[in-house]
This record gives sequence, C-alpha cells and structure tokens, in this order.
Amino acid sequence: MAGLVLELQRDALNATNLPSDLLRKALVVCRKLGVTDIERWVSCELNGYDGSIDIPAYREVQGQIRVKNPYHGWQPLHFEDEKLADIFTKRKIGQSIGNWKRTTERRRLVQHCTYHSPMNS
Repeated sequence: MAGLVLELQRDALNATNLPSDLLRKALVVCRKLGVTDIERWVSCELNGYDGSIDIPAYREVQGQIRVKNPYHGWQPLHFEDEKLADIFTKRKIGQSIGNWKRTTERRRLVQHCTYHSPMNS
C-alpha cells in the first residue's frame, strides 16, 4: 500500500499527468485505506456532482453578461443589484473533471463560452 501512495505522490509532482489520472489513482488509494469522505469527493470529481453533495466553492466560475449593441458591438451589461448580477454571472460547475477539461480545451481558441442555465437555478 505504501508503494501506491508514494507512486501517487510522485505522479502528483509530474506536471504531465492528467488530473483525471491522478484522481483515479487516488480513488484506489482511498478505497484500500477506507477513507470514505475523500473517496466520495474523488468520485464526484471523476463522475460529476449529481446533487447529492454540494458542489465545492472552487468549482464556481464567473463570467460577464454582454449585449449586442448595433452601433457599438458587444457591450457589458451592468446590474445595479449585486445579488441579481451574481445570479446571472456565477455558476457552479458540476461536470466531471474530464468533461470540464474537454470543454475548456475546445473553448480555448474562442474568446467566449456559452453556458445555458434554467432561470430558476
């Protein structure tokens, strides 16, 4: 078991390893050691958050709402109410780490990302 933990530590220091690979190895370590709280977190990171556990704060992203002005192009939409601004500009990302990585890689060449959300979320 110590060998697997040392291997995980070594892999974590290697920048070429994918987060999803490290998480899979961490899941094995957690199961073997019986560390259920960390195992649950790792499982959510790998498979996505299904609503049975709160999405961690570090998975919150913030964007900017823009409107298309026919004379000046895209312009930021300003909100007077900060709570309303947060509703429209902040989202917690519950996707699996692999899915989120693929999404961000596809969007890297484009300077924006569209995220559709129900109005009541």
